[in-house]
Amino acid sequence: DVRSGKFDTIQLVDEATGIAFDQKGGGPLFYDPSGYVWGKSHTKQREGLLHRYSIAGKRAKSYQFTDYIRSFCRSPDGQLWLAFADSKERGKLARFDPATGQATDYRNADGSNPLSGRDGYFMASWNNGEIWIATNEQLVFVNANEGTARVFGKGKELAQQSSADDLLTICKGNDGSVLFGTVGGGLNILDPSTGNIQV
Repeated sequence: DVRSGKFDTIQLVDEATGIAFDQKGGGPLFYDPSGYVWGKSHTKQREGLLHRYSIAGKRAKSYQFTDYIRSFCRSPDGQLWLAFADSKERGKLARFDPATGQATDYRNADGSNPLSGRDGYFMASWNNGEIWIATNEQLVFVNANEGTARVFGKGKELAQQSSADDLLTICKGNDGSVLFGTVGGGLNILDPSTGNIQV
């Protein structure tokens, strides 16, 4: 409560059974204007759990996945994008439709997996179908509308270098730039229009 400065622990109670979920961990929270808060956790077996918490009803509906959810984000159109830890490809991107409760694996138009070999630590989406993903290997920008992905960061194959390739967080600058925090390399600023990175 921002007025009193007091915290209250909210238990995730299943809206169908009235029983609290047995879940571990946590992650980012995203507000849904329809009256919900989305969050993630996992089971003891590290199976992914996506939660939709009703602010008014104080109950949650959860969706379970075989793979662990490393991070997720909500795009302006209400779709959720999930970065899974996949046993075969290390990382995997999927789109979750709250209306159907179904997740669909995403691939680029050429069939490639934009998160293959990568851990998606943090995600952000400011435009429908456009997802920024901070990973252990550079910054990945996925344009699902065009079926493409671009990589920015540290690496000999990249013209513009970041100060480190292990990234943890992203935010949008007022001028349209993308700011990302690195492990050991401080804050970097990317100009998406040119690909230039200020370290």
